[in-house]
Amino acid sequence: MAQWRAVEAVANIVLSVALVQSVGLIGVALGTMCPHILIAAGVLPTKWLCDEFPLTQLLHLHLCRPFLASLPFAGACFVIDTVASPESLVTFFASVAMALTVYVTPCWFLALSAVERRAILARVRIPFLLQRSEESAGSPRLYDNTTFVLEPTLEE
Repeated sequence: MAQWRAVEAVANIVLSVALVQSVGLIGVALGTMCPHILIAAGVLPTKWLCDEFPLTQLLHLHLCRPFLASLPFAGACFVIDTVASPESLVTFFASVAMALTVYVTPCWFLALSAVERRAILARVRIPFLLQRSEESAGSPRLYDNTTFVLEPTLEE
């Protein structure tokens, strides 16, 4: 599957560079969107279905949850574009930074699983948050900062 993501990345760069010259910034967006749609909606589902990956799980975990998590970001971008209309590069990047703050929270809770959230907290080394996350989940224990092993919690 990683090789398909590499193909997507190369196509993204090639299309973005080619389209930015004729269409501008919209060309970069199209150059990013087109390979992603082809890989995410065409190649990966076919591969998962061939590997007998349940279709409902594919739709729920890999399409619906990330899509729902991105809706507030799309709304924030629309509001920023219509209300603020960034006119310079500085205001554009400030607008993107504001919109990203709206994107992070839904992604954290909707697009990432509990195990993925704990792995991120462990990587950024926020022990207080990791400890609270483990207590609320009940059972995960972290070994060697990368691997999670699920064990039953022993009440003392």
